[in-house]
Amino acid sequence: MLDEKEMPLAPSSEKEKMNSVISRRKLLASLGIAGAALASSGLVSGALTKAYADPVVNRTKVKDLMTMDLETSGCAATTIADLRSMSAPSADSIYYVRDVGQEGHFHYDPGDTTSVDNTGTLLVSTSGKRFKRVIETAFINVKWFGAKGDGATDDSAAIQTANSYAASVHKTLSFPYGTYMGHGLTPSASWYSCENAVIQSNAVVPMSTFNGNFVKVEGKSRLTFEGLTFDGSVTADPSSWNSGNYNAFSGSVGLFLLNSSEILIRNCFFQNSFFSTIRLTGCNSVNLENCTMRKARGNFGDAVYVETSHHVRFDRCLSEDYTRIGYVTEDQTHNVSFSQCYARNGHHGSINYGGAESNSGFWSEMSESISFSQCVAEKNEHRGFTCVSGPNAPKKTPVASFMLDSCLSIDNRDYAFVMLGWSTPISVACSGCYAQGSYMGFHLTGTNDRDTFHFTDCFAHLSFADDSKEYVSFIINNEAAPTKTTGVTILNCGSILGDGNYSGLVATGSLSGDIVMYDGGKAVIIVDQFTNVNLPGQVVIKSLASSPTLRVRNCNVTIPVINNFTELHFDSCTFSTLSHSMGTSASQGTIRFKDCEVYGPVTLRTKGRIIVTDTTMKLSGAAVMNIIRGTSSKDILTEFHQCRFEKDISTSDYMLSINESGALKPQSVFNNCIFYQTNDSATTTKSFIWLVNTGTTALFAACYSDDTVISLIKTGSVLSAPSGVALIDLH
Repeated sequence: MLDEKEMPLAPSSEKEKMNSVISRRKLLASLGIAGAALASSGLVSGALTKAYADPVVNRTKVKDLMTMDLETSGCAATTIADLRSMSAPSADSIYYVRDVGQEGHFHYDPGDTTSVDNTGTLLVSTSGKRFKRVIETAFINVKWFGAKGDGATDDSAAIQTANSYAASVHKTLSFPYGTYMGHGLTPSASWYSCENAVIQSNAVVPMSTFNGNFVKVEGKSRLTFEGLTFDGSVTADPSSWNSGNYNAFSGSVGLFLLNSSEILIRNCFFQNSFFSTIRLTGCNSVNLENCTMRKARGNFGDAVYVETSHHVRFDRCLSEDYTRIGYVTEDQTHNVSFSQCYARNGHHGSINYGGAESNSGFWSEMSESISFSQCVAEKNEHRGFTCVSGPNAPKKTPVASFMLDSCLSIDNRDYAFVMLGWSTPISVACSGCYAQGSYMGFHLTGTNDRDTFHFTDCFAHLSFADDSKEYVSFIINNEAAPTKTTGVTILNCGSILGDGNYSGLVATGSLSGDIVMYDGGKAVIIVDQFTNVNLPGQVVIKSLASSPTLRVRNCNVTIPVINNFTELHFDSCTFSTLSHSMGTSASQGTIRFKDCEVYGPVTLRTKGRIIVTDTTMKLSGAAVMNIIRGTSSKDILTEFHQCRFEKDISTSDYMLSINESGALKPQSVFNNCIFYQTNDSATTTKSFIWLVNTGTTALFAACYSDDTVISLIKTGSVLSAPSGVALIDLH
C-alpha cells in the first residue's frame, strides 16, 4: 500500500530515481479531477472509457465517483460559495472547485492572513481563511475571475481584475471561447485566445464622438495580443446614404494603442467600429501579423489609423469595408512597412456628401520612410495608394521617402497611385507596380526642387470604357509651384488599353495620354523604354500647361501636343506616322533629336535652338517637318548633322519647312546630310527644303542630294541648288 503522501514513479535513470517521489497534493493538482479520481481509486481505464462511451447514462455515475473519491482521498469537490463559507479547512487538503468556467484546484494557506480576495486565484472565506488556486500553466483564465463570455453579462470588472493579476505574475490572460461584453478595459498583460474569443463594447457612446476607451493600451510595453476579436459595436448602416447620415454613427474604436512600445498583435480581428477599428498614437515598435480589420464607419472611418508613431510593421493584414481609408499613417509618423497587406472596398467617403474625405486603400500623409511591398488596394471608390509628404512630416531625413514594390491597384475608380510632394520634399521609388481599372494610373505632383519620383517596370491598364472620362497612365503635376524642377524618371514602364474609344489619346484638347504633364512646373522628366501595348509600342506624350525638361529615350512616340517646354531631348526614338506638335510662339527651349526616326508630320515652335543629329526622316504624302520661329537673332541655329531625308518629292513637294519671321533670322546649317527621292522620277519644280520667308539662309557642308531633284532648296518661291550639296544618283 502506497504512503498517503508519496507515490513512487518508474525511474529510467539515476536522476529520475532521485526525483521519483511526488507529493499527493502535487500529483492531484497536476492530473486534474479525472486523473485524481483514477489515481486514488485504482480504477482501470475501462471504467472511464465506458462512462464516456455513454455520456448521458453515465455522466452522473462518473461525477459521483469522482466526488466520492476526491472527498475520501483528501481532495474535496466543492464550489466557490462553499469555500467562502468554510471556517475550519484542513491545512493539507486540496479543494477542487466545480463552478463552470472557474474549475480548478485550491489549497488552504494557514500562514496567510492578509492577502486580498481577487475572486479568481485567491479566495477569502467569511472567517478569514485564504484559499489559493494551484496554477501550473503560462496562462491566467479570465473566467476564473467571473467573466461569463455569454454576450450579455458585463464582464468589464472581471476582465480588468483578471488582467491585473496576470500582469502581477507576468503571465498571459487567456480568453476561452465566447463573447465578452465590456468597456473601459486597460490591458497591462498580454491577452490570448486559442478559440477566437470576442471582446465587444457595450458602452453607449454619444454619436459623432471619438471614443478610444473601449480597449486602451496606454504607456505599456512588451505586450502580445493574439487570436482575439475586438468589436466596437458600431450602429447599423443607413438604408440609403446621404449628407445627413454618412457620419451619423455611434460606437467605439476596437483597440487604441497610446504611447506604447514593443507590442505584437497576431491573428486578431478588429471590426464594427466608429472611427478606426485599430488606432496607434505615439507608439513605436508595433507589429501586426495576419490581422483582419473590417467595417469602420463615419467621416473618419479608417480600418487602421497610425499617427505620431514609428517603427511599425504590418504583415499579411487585411482591411475591408471602411468609409474612409484602409491603412492611414500621418502626422509625424515614420519607418512603417506594409508587407503583403490588402485593402479593399472603401465606400461612401464623405466627399460624396459635402465632406472632404476620399476613399483610399492606403494613405500616408505627413509621414516618411514608408514602404509597401506586395500590397493590394482593390475596389476603393476614389484611390488605391496615396503617398504625401506634408508640412508636418517628421523630417528625420532631408526628404520624405516612400517605397512601393510589386504593389497592385485594382478597380480603384479615380486614381490608382497618387504621390504628392507637399511642403516637405518627397522621394518616391515605385518598382514593379500595376494599376488597373482607374481613370488615372500614376498621378504625381511635385512642389519642391528636391522632389523625385522614380518608376521602374510599372504598368497602367486603362479601360477607356467611359467616353466622358479622360484616361492617363502617368500624369505629372506641378500645380502649386510652376517654377520648381521636380525630377521624374520612368524606366521600362508601359500601358495597356482596354476596349474603348482611343481618340482622346491623340486629341490635343484631351488630357488622355500615356505620359501627360499638366498644371505648370518645370519638372525634369526622363522616359526610357516606355511601351503602349495597344498602339504598336507608341507612347503618347502630352504637355498641356507646364514647361518640362523632357528626355525621351528608346521609345516609339506619338506627341500630339507639347504646349510649352524648357528643353526637349529625344534619343533613339521613333516618331509614329501620326502628327507631332511641340512648342508655342512663346517657347524658348532647345529641341534635340539624336539617332531618331521620324515617320509622321512634326511641327516645332521655339525661339531656342533646334539640333537634329543622326536622324532619319521618312515622310510620305503631305507630311512635313515644320520649323516655326518668331525670334530675331542670328545667334540661334537650326542644325542638322548626319541626317537622312526621304520622301517622294515628285508628288508632294518639300519635306522640311523653315519659317523664320524675325527681323534677324537664325541660320539653318546642314552638315553631312543626305536627301533621298524615294521615287526615281525627276522634278525641276519641287525641292526638299522650303525657306518660307526671304532673308532666311541655309548653309550646307558635305551634303548629298538625289540627282532627280535638281533644286534642293526653295527660298520664298525661288528654287536653287545651293553650294555644299553634291547631286548624285541614289537609285
